[in-house]
Amino acid sequence: MASKQVEMSSQTNVLSNNLIPIPTTGYMLKNPDPRFEESEKFTYRIANYMSNNLDKSQRKVIRRLGELANDYAELGAVYNGFSLNESDAVAHAIEKIGQAVDASYTETGKMVSALESDFAEPIQEHSQFAQTVKQVLRFRHLKHAQVELIEGSLQNKKENLEYLLQMEQEARRLEEAITRERTIGSNAVDIDEINAPVDNYTDNGTTYSNAARRPKSWGNPIQMISAVGHTLQGIIDVDPEATRRSQIGKTEDAKEVLQSALKVAREDLAGVSSNVQNDLDRFQREKLRDLRDMLIAYAKIHVRYCQKNLESWQEARTEIDKITI
Repeated sequence: MASKQVEMSSQTNVLSNNLIPIPTTGYMLKNPDPRFEESEKFTYRIANYMSNNLDKSQRKVIRRLGELANDYAELGAVYNGFSLNESDAVAHAIEKIGQAVDASYTETGKMVSALESDFAEPIQEHSQFAQTVKQVLRFRHLKHAQVELIEGSLQNKKENLEYLLQMEQEARRLEEAITRERTIGSNAVDIDEINAPVDNYTDNGTTYSNAARRPKSWGNPIQMISAVGHTLQGIIDVDPEATRRSQIGKTEDAKEVLQSALKVAREDLAGVSSNVQNDLDRFQREKLRDLRDMLIAYAKIHVRYCQKNLESWQEARTEIDKITI
């Protein structure tokens, strides 16, 4: 258990390195998984429909039914008041109408409560679950984006390292060539100095030589190029060899970090994809089952409401039929 925690901690540290790119929510995947791409579109569409259409419509229906129940309550009181102004069969008929309206008020209130518990709440729960799945899919999208960004950074580091190694090889070959030329130049004998005639003359007791009067010249063009090259290197970089080796070392270290991070990110992506797929399968199963249960509950609530209202109004009709004209 402790070793597993240490491993998870090390993986977290690898992904928190400054070299690891952080994806944004608007990143477009270069190689998206078609399966999850379709799942994202479907889940987003369902989540938006549940939140913006079905849930809002159901809330509006329940609010209107509550307002209708209040209207029934006021109307029932009015009919009961009318019944006091009449007598005999008319009074009984108006009273029954008032009772039927009161029953409609009561049953409408019960229907509102039943719809809230058996229909509205499941819709809200389903909408919340759809939002959760949407967030999980977004997290997987970011994890996939991170894998692609790490792959791109790793490829750039590999190309940069290859370029630096080529530069190092070229520098070594050039250094070896310059060293060979210096060795040959130092061991060679100037033929001009051997064949030059000695032309000495004396002027006021002083002896001069033609060789002494000649200015110093470079042995060959390679020596001149080498001198100019070393001068420029001294101006640009004090120790270019150390700089190249330092860049190569840093690039190799960055490459190792990115390789480790890529391995961890791919493992995370595989685990997240598996969990997301399980959530999607469960979401699909529960969506169909919950939708069926909600529609059945909605139908039963309305059937009960209509039956109770029918009984109340049938009693009122019986009293109305007793009125003689």
